Amino acid sequence: MGIEDCIDMHVEGVQPWKNLTPAPASAPARTLPVLPVSLVFDDYLENTKARLAGGDLRESTGNGYLNTVRVLRRYFPPALDIHDEEAFRVALQAFVGKRRAEGKGASVRNLKTVLEQILNSSKGSPKTERRYRGPSLKEIWPAGCRTKTPRRDRWLPHEEFEKLFAAFDTPKRRKSVTFRRMLAMAVTGAEASAMREVVAGDLDKKNRLLHLPGTKNESRDRSIMLDDVQLPIVEWVFSSPEGKERVFEKFKHNNFRREIHRACEKAGVPYEGRKDSVSSHVFRHTWVT
Repeated sequence: MGIEDCIDMHVEGVQPWKNLTPAPASAPARTLPVLPVSLVFDDYLENTKARLAGGDLRESTGNGYLNTVRVLRRYFPPALDIHDEEAFRVALQAFVGKRRAEGKGASVRNLKTVLEQILNSSKGSPKTERRYRGPSLKEIWPAGCRTKTPRRDRWLPHEEFEKLFAAFDTPKRRKSVTFRRMLAMAVTGAEASAMREVVAGDLDKKNRLLHLPGTKNESRDRSIMLDDVQLPIVEWVFSSPEGKERVFEKFKHNNFRREIHRACEKAGVPYEGRKDSVSSHVFRHTWVT
């Protein structure tokens, strides 16, 4: 059909182009370079190690970030192009599914937070070939992969705490790291990470102050006033170490949790299941009540 025929048909009220199938639109040209996820992980590792060496990060915090990157590497193929939004979204969905299948779904939220830090850090990388220019993790996070952890309001009522206290019924158990740490958290409300870093010199008896190191950010570094009940307990807990030695130098989190659960079982205090779970954080709630 020539142009003349089309004009003639249009004049006669016929519009032949309405029945024409439009040619398929060509795929938009790719504008972002290929960026393997392995390069982004490498860049973050190098940056974190440099911050550790320069004293910009606490050792426990920096090592936690390094360990998290090692965990994330297990779930994302090294050659995964994170500038390919669809491929990245599919990889994220597979990551969440695998963690849940392994019974570790609760940790996805923390891993997601570090992955977001990694992408944000990459955006400012001085190495152009390692610079992430795609959308934020929030924009491409797969629908249905909820990561918000339900709020837990578990604390130990006075009666339960007394039972737990009584379960440490020998002088040896009363001097254990688990008992001293449990007591310190219950009377100060300090978080687990602060207890790992606190040193004997953080207690100022004269001014009745206890310094709690900010292990996650500067705003958490604080000093709290100790009243007539708190001061003698904290003094007793801090009486063993001297100088700059950490108060809980030999402490391991898993050992603490296991020992507390044994004491709960002995005392008849519920400690299993999400509602009744007893962890380090429960003692912060106990202090508030």
